[in-house]
Amino acid sequence: MAYCYQCGRSGAYHRRNVVTGHSSSSRTDVTYTGPRFLCDKCALNMDKTDLLGRIFNKYLIIIVLVGLIYFFKR
Repeated sequence: MAYCYQCGRSGAYHRRNVVTGHSSSSRTDVTYTGPRFLCDKCALNMDKTDLLGRIFNKYLIIIVLVGLIYFFKR
């Protein structure tokens, strides 16, 4: 039986790419990711966060484009 990578509950059946480490130096900044098991609640929370980020990015691009069109049409 797999345990959840985030909360430690047993019964984790969902695999997600999770940040597993971070390294930074004067020249580079590296984030390490890897597939890990998550429980239902943590997987749903992670999916919701990803979806909200993608929706926010799309609306931000649309707002910037509409603003540029409005600015150059004046």
